[in-house]
This record gives sequence, C-alpha cells and structure tokens, in this order.
Amino acid sequence: MTRLCKFLHLLGAIVFTGILLAGVALVTLAPPPVAGSWPVLLPLATAAVTWLLVPGLLVTVVSGLLAIAAHRPFMEAPWVWLKGALGMLLTAIVLARLQPGLVEAARLAASGAAAPLEGVRASAALALIACLLAIALGVWRPRLASQRRI
Repeated sequence: MTRLCKFLHLLGAIVFTGILLAGVALVTLAPPPVAGSWPVLLPLATAAVTWLLVPGLLVTVVSGLLAIAAHRPFMEAPWVWLKGALGMLLTAIVLARLQPGLVEAARLAASGAAAPLEGVRASAALALIACLLAIALGVWRPRLASQRRI
C-alpha cells in the first residue's frame, strides 16, 4: 500500500508540476495578445488545467494523505505535515483562483474582450512557489524537531 501511494504521489506531482510550469510559461512568456491568438490559447490552457492539472493535484494530495496514514513514521515527522499544509494551500489556489481565473479569461477572450491575466499570473506563480517548496521538503526532509530517520 505504501509503495502504491508513493508511486501515485510521484506520478501526480510530475503531472501537476509539468502542467503548472507550462501554464506559467504560457501566461508569462506569451507575446501580448494579437487578434485571434488569445481566443485559441486560453481555451487550451483552460482544458490543460481542468483535465490535467486538477486531477494531478488531487491524485498527489489524496495519495500523500494515504501515504501518511499507511506509514506510521510519516505521522510523527513535522516536515510531512508542513508538506501536507502546502498541498492544501496548492489545492485552494488552484481550485479557487487559478482554474476560475483561466475559465473567465477564456470566456472573455472568446467574446472579443480583453482577458485580464494578472490574477492568473499571480495565482500560477504562487502555486509554483508552493509546489517547489513541497518538492524541496520531500527531497530534503528537514529535521524540524527531534525525530527518527524515515
């Protein structure tokens, strides 16, 4: 059970981080909108977030929580709980800010109006920072208090 949870956690994190990096690159490095480009790009970004980023995030969070439940030493490690809190923060950012912001921007771009991406950029940057912190915690496994080696 523990190995399956770890595998699913890693797989979900790879999908989530990859799509998040691609999305950050799209909304940050893309040229200013020219006639006809944003109505094509934003629905693609919205589909990527809806069908890849959100499921990848949910698989990562759920498998991480199951791994904590299945492996007793994880319950006693402070870094695991900090990583879990970062996972909850990521979930809130993606579901409350990033996905709705992209959906709204795609809707506005499809109607020909200017699509405000500042909120999407900020949400994506914050999610990326939290994601990289969670990855660093999983690799580094700092001793935040006295604990046994996992």
